[in-house]
Amino acid sequence: MSKKCVIVCAGLQSVHRLWNISGEKDFDTYIVCYNYEAYDNFKNDAGQVLFKVGSKYTLSQKLIEDRQLALEYDYFCFIDDDCVTTAKDINRLFKEMERNKFEVIHPSIEPKYNLNTIIHPNYETEYRFTNWSEISCLFMSKSYLAQVIELFNINTSGWGLPELFFNKTQIPFVIYDSISVQDGRPLNEGFEPLYPNLAVAYQELSDTLPQELRYEHKILGFKLKNLISFCIIFNKEKACYMPDCINSLPPDSEVVLVETIKDDEKSGLDEITKNGNNIYAKYYYKEWSYCAARNACKSLATRPIIFSIDSDERLAQHQHTAILKAALDLNRSEFAGLKNRNISMAPLPTMPGNYAATISEQVRIFRNIPQLTWQGIIHENIEKSMLDNGWLYADSNILIHHVGYEVDPQTLRDKHLDRLKGLINDEKNRNEPSYMQYIITEAERFTYYNNYLERQKL
Repeated sequence: MSKKCVIVCAGLQSVHRLWNISGEKDFDTYIVCYNYEAYDNFKNDAGQVLFKVGSKYTLSQKLIEDRQLALEYDYFCFIDDDCVTTAKDINRLFKEMERNKFEVIHPSIEPKYNLNTIIHPNYETEYRFTNWSEISCLFMSKSYLAQVIELFNINTSGWGLPELFFNKTQIPFVIYDSISVQDGRPLNEGFEPLYPNLAVAYQELSDTLPQELRYEHKILGFKLKNLISFCIIFNKEKACYMPDCINSLPPDSEVVLVETIKDDEKSGLDEITKNGNNIYAKYYYKEWSYCAARNACKSLATRPIIFSIDSDERLAQHQHTAILKAALDLNRSEFAGLKNRNISMAPLPTMPGNYAATISEQVRIFRNIPQLTWQGIIHENIEKSMLDNGWLYADSNILIHHVGYEVDPQTLRDKHLDRLKGLINDEKNRNEPSYMQYIITEAERFTYYNNYLERQKL
């Protein structure tokens, strides 16, 4: 038996069959039909079907108390019979409650038949904390239910219940914006509406919620939606950097990890697996090319915005909100990418205790568009692909801290030598002015560390 319970009080026009599908739901269903025609129509539906005359929350309270359902289930959902949703979304909302330890949650509601803007989807947030919620598809934990169930029968409309719940518990509602539902009918319309005259409902609200219990409905907090796939290529030698890199990323990011392996027999992606928000793969190559490896890694990303970062790079935690907001803004802008600053510190062995600081400007945040490809074997970039396609990129205040140069002189010499060889062998790009500058810079840095090491031998 599931530990999650959905209760729907159904009339003849109930749409619960849209989500009450045996093979798809991870919850038990109780269908309380409030007129006999509905019971006769739905009596063979999945779940337990009963016939009781009454209103939604009053009938729900009686069902829970008569059958002692609070002893059987950890989570409950009380859903209107005209609420349009899916079993998949209900399953996910229950999972989000478990994962985040939410006490009470409601999906956002599409605005077509609902005038309360606080419940309308906010497409920039994953969820918001509020002091008020609709109650047409309200999820709650067993402990929260125990605190509020005595209020279920205070009136027949349910109007005023959210304020009573919040006043009693002081627990904020969670409006889950990433999942929305839709009211299937306009308020109090359809077959046998609850009130022939809505004035009765407004009177119930007035009687239930005197002025001293009323308050302004507010957003109390929020969590921004994470649209980012972080694409990371690494080899076995750089695997030691990986834990700190991943720990520096915003929570709930998609992380695409691709290990690069030299192999003379095969090439391309292999052994692709997915675990939650993480995607793992191996990339085999005969001749090394940064752009080919990055393009392979990019092809696995599923979110609309890609942030390319290396295993020996880090993000600052205080910039997480700015990074998520930048991705949201980029997703709805006319730009294809965002430029950031990459800060590197390299020790100067000829001047112990001193460092050479380098700040490079790069486009590392960009739209997940197949036509965008990395170019260049060494010092690869994605800007050229944007310009070739007629797209523009904008600036940002996002910083990356590159720690890969904070190593010993021999490692630095070998790193610069490998890059110099790659740049010289890049026949397609090496004659471009920007690449000529790369060659000069890498040659100067190789010479500096090589001369130092040679002097150490004397």
